[in-house]
Amino acid sequence: MTRLRAFLPTCPRGARAAITALALAGGLTLGLAPATPVGATSCTGTPATILSLSSEMSIGGTYALPASSPTAMVVFGHGYRNDSSSWAGHLTEAAQHGLLAVAPDYTGLGAGPDFRGWPAQAGAADVVAAAQHFLASCSTITKVEVLGVSMGGNMTGLAVAAKATRADGVTPLFDYWVDVEGATNWIETWAEATAVGPGNAYAAGAAADIQAEAGGTPLTAPAAFASRDVLLRHADVAGSGIKGVVMIHSVEDGLVPYDQSRELATALRLDGRKVDVYSVLRRTGDRDPGHDQTTLTSDASATLGDMDPFSGHAWEGSSTHIVMKTAMAQLFALVDGTEPAPDNQEFVVDSGLGTVGPLPL
Repeated sequence: MTRLRAFLPTCPRGARAAITALALAGGLTLGLAPATPVGATSCTGTPATILSLSSEMSIGGTYALPASSPTAMVVFGHGYRNDSSSWAGHLTEAAQHGLLAVAPDYTGLGAGPDFRGWPAQAGAADVVAAAQHFLASCSTITKVEVLGVSMGGNMTGLAVAAKATRADGVTPLFDYWVDVEGATNWIETWAEATAVGPGNAYAAGAAADIQAEAGGTPLTAPAAFASRDVLLRHADVAGSGIKGVVMIHSVEDGLVPYDQSRELATALRLDGRKVDVYSVLRRTGDRDPGHDQTTLTSDASATLGDMDPFSGHAWEGSSTHIVMKTAMAQLFALVDGTEPAPDNQEFVVDSGLGTVGPLPL
């Protein structure tokens, strides 16, 4: 997502109460039907070559293969008004690191260049289907990670909450989830977009797309909102068998507020699931032309935003933004085992100080 001004209204009390009641009632499920394979899988190739996922499966997207037989794979979840093409650089980077890397285009996503839509349910199913397809086709893979950015945090979180398994029907599909500035509080995201929509076409579009997916508002379609809200599905995420979660979020994110990661981390920790949080402070001087970060100050003034030393919302395709660099580094650390597994630790990431932590809770 880009250019949605941060605003923190609360969801209408009646809607929140109704949705919470439905969540507690245990009647919220996400039906996930795997896509049908249509091709013969190759598990190795040229990492710099981006391949079409539709040649493998009945869903769109892209993927990249490592040069030697992979022992790990990662499924990337893209953000709002983006598609899998944003992930070309990261697909190559992951494949060069030895992973089989996949970035599905969510079923129901609008055509480019706008890529309108927020197909949360279908997108989660696509993430699951892509992981299961390549896991079944490439017998050397033993580790499966999932990483989502912004809106992709919604889709990948729901994919984990679906409690999908591997071929034996018992082993959890995903080992670790990396949630990067994820829109995991769907109700709050809708409320923010609705609040600023009258003066912001981008926000108005996001609100409309969320309502189209849900078939209404939190008041008129509470069950649909609850089933697509990762925060309300925290018990399903915790009960999925996921080994741990890593969250990376800028404290001055002007698009998906930092509080969304804090809320979900707290809920998952109370559920007994291990979550490490990387809170990002100052940015580097590197910029992404055409994809300037969104901070709280840039929401108020582009001039102030340029002067702001703190990092904001990263574009998912960036190879320079401190949030995305941290995310990819943590992904590879999980795969390689070069750092301890998540253990409810807190870290601060800063362009001047580096990564500091773990900090005392």
